[in-house]
Amino acid sequence: MVGEDSTWLFSAAKLVVTVGMLWFARRVRVPLWGVVFGLLVGGAAGNLVDRVFRPPSPFQGAVVDWIQLPW
Repeated sequence: MVGEDSTWLFSAAKLVVTVGMLWFARRVRVPLWGVVFGLLVGGAAGNLVDRVFRPPSPFQGAVVDWIQLPW
């Protein structure tokens, strides 16, 4: 399937975005924006860890949400 073959690309993009957000977060001077950036970086890093370390193989794992929807 096409989507399964390109998950490494999404993982690489997530890594670039996470590093970019960390670099940009150094310039934040308003504490509320610091909290917002902290939450964004935490979510992006959590998704990246799921993609890299979950089965079936590195950079092809599925992201797991903590909210279980009934459908």
